[in-house]
Amino acid sequence: MINVKKLAKIGCEWKKGDMHRIYFNNAKELLKMEVEYYQTGSIRNAKINGELLSNSKAYTIIKSSKVWYDVKTGKFESKNMEKKYFDIIVSELSEQATEKPENETFYGKNVHEYGLENINEIAQIARMKGHKIESRSDLAKLDPEEQGRIYDVWVD
Repeated sequence: MINVKKLAKIGCEWKKGDMHRIYFNNAKELLKMEVEYYQTGSIRNAKINGELLSNSKAYTIIKSSKVWYDVKTGKFESKNMEKKYFDIIVSELSEQATEKPENETFYGKNVHEYGLENINEIAQIARMKGHKIESRSDLAKLDPEEQGRIYDVWVD
């Protein structure tokens, strides 16, 4: 479930009459867009997930695209944004603002004791070590000895 308070901290909350929205003016960051500029300030090249974008498309995303969350409807909406990029942003915002279970544990500790908001970083290490991790429960199913080996890689 999306936590509207977390979304409001990430974006800019706006209310007018019966409208209540949270705008996200950081599409470049949410898309993890890599941009190089000429000394003049013009875009030299831009990439999203390794995909090269035209300069005009990159400029549109950076300068004129809008993404917002409509608090009344509970839906994300956009303007001047291709669906594939909109979907990436919605996924990223949903991950950042989704309520996480308080009792996520790994290697005998609550993940918050490791300084994490969630267990995704540890799951990534488990995947790199060859484990098929598709959900939090898959990570919890690992035997304690293997959890310890993954923990050792994570803290190093």
